[in-house]
Amino acid sequence: MNVSTAQSIFAAIALSASVHVQAQTLDDESVAALERFYEQFSGDDWTNREGWLEPGVAPCDWHGVDCGSWGGEFGIQALELPGNNLRGEISGTDIFDHLRHIDLSNNALSGPLTRLPRAIETLILTGNRITGPLPDALFTSEDNLYWLDLSHNRIDGSVPDTWDRLHVPYLDLSNNQLSDGWKDALLAASNYVNIADNNFSGSLDGSGVFVQHLLDHNSSSTAGGVNLCWNDFEVSSESRITAIAERHVGGADFRQCLARQRVPLDASVSGSWFDPERSGEGISMHLLQRGGVLLYHFGFDGAGRQHWLVGVGREDDSALFWPERVISTLGRFGDGTPEEAIGGGVGFGTDWRMDRTDEDRFHIERTYADFSQCPSDPPSPMPCPAQMHSDRFDYSRLSAIAGTVCGANDPMQSYSGAWYDPQRSGEGFLVEVLEDGTGLVYWFTYQPDDSMHQAWMIGTGEFNGQTLIIDDLIQPTGGTWGDDFDPTAIELEHWGSLQLEFQGPDSAHVYYDSVKDAYGSGDYALQRLTRVRMADCEQDG
Repeated sequence: MNVSTAQSIFAAIALSASVHVQAQTLDDESVAALERFYEQFSGDDWTNREGWLEPGVAPCDWHGVDCGSWGGEFGIQALELPGNNLRGEISGTDIFDHLRHIDLSNNALSGPLTRLPRAIETLILTGNRITGPLPDALFTSEDNLYWLDLSHNRIDGSVPDTWDRLHVPYLDLSNNQLSDGWKDALLAASNYVNIADNNFSGSLDGSGVFVQHLLDHNSSSTAGGVNLCWNDFEVSSESRITAIAERHVGGADFRQCLARQRVPLDASVSGSWFDPERSGEGISMHLLQRGGVLLYHFGFDGAGRQHWLVGVGREDDSALFWPERVISTLGRFGDGTPEEAIGGGVGFGTDWRMDRTDEDRFHIERTYADFSQCPSDPPSPMPCPAQMHSDRFDYSRLSAIAGTVCGANDPMQSYSGAWYDPQRSGEGFLVEVLEDGTGLVYWFTYQPDDSMHQAWMIGTGEFNGQTLIIDDLIQPTGGTWGDDFDPTAIELEHWGSLQLEFQGPDSAHVYYDSVKDAYGSGDYALQRLTRVRMADCEQDG
């Protein structure tokens, strides 16, 4: 699976669209605000600054700028520059006063947020370096603010008591350093609120006001309307537990993530993980050499078909995150993901996280959309009706990759990672060279018909020189996603044989021979897509 392909598929189904109309006249002050924004946040150093301040290029054609009509007025509507190397103090900008939608996530914006924008509808500042306390709320729910995401920053102190007047439909304050005012944060949201991974503490037993607020306003537990995890909350009242569980991400087991200790991440977490009570599904997760973390989930969809998910996420001290980036694909065996399949899909996880609770254990939290009932031949255009769910599990280690722990090395360990053929982008192989020298391979691909449904195979083998030989590649069938999963229903079908001949650090060749006539036999060249991060070991002497 090509990572860029995964990102393009996600972009294709995102609920946004660009409108570039050059004949309209833009408000001079809005254009001036964009120009000031460029200078203030080191525009010359942006990863992509195409069109910005260039003579003859209209602002509507600057990278990340969207224009359109709203309320009969044409103008600049949105600014989307996620992960674009923006640097600067957030407190000095006036860009909030001129746009409806702003996404500046995963940059290096710093300093305090000194005010909440009044007119804006969507403000996404997750994954920056914003510090200091939260500002007071100087307006009420009658204003426009719909989506406020300040997660994964360094905001501390208390949530102001004025926030209980906001009633923002979507509010995310997770992964900060807030220590007080959690009730005001919960009362500030009218549909979804996430305050996980802060420094909050206290008893939930006497918090009847916020519990009633959850029941009156927030989403049901199928998707989760509140997330209290990784704070030092306590709750013993059965009525409170029941009420919170009805709205908490992950459902009735929300207490699994309260007041729980975690351990730091290191290179050793790369490998395969699963829930022993759900054998037949699991994940392979690799910390990447150049940063980030690659996740593949192997299992089944809600209709009982083989199903896999892929995403590239980020890491914290003790947790891994894939916010809205774990996706599913459609394709054909031998062709990968064709152009007409982009934008369709049988499901994708909208938000996944993994918290390391022990050397060999992760706590998994996932919120996902099940599109398994959507027609896929031809691919169904988005949006398609989906069922939203959330759940949580404790995953145990299934495999350990050689070289991710000091002293546990193997001569072939450098071949661990993702491999693919650019001509078949959308399918590929995940290789794990284990500490005993065994090679574990996942083949993520598609059914050999016109259904465009996914398929995956798995096998282990030994190296003969530079060639990994797998005589018994298996294809598990019979599982079902979610609560109906039954490990005793899994059947391990013999698929055939596979050989991976590694010809250099970044090139290989695959040979396969299936006992299933529809797959047949063949071979083709591969190139490396990712490298697994190895342990940083100091040499003695």
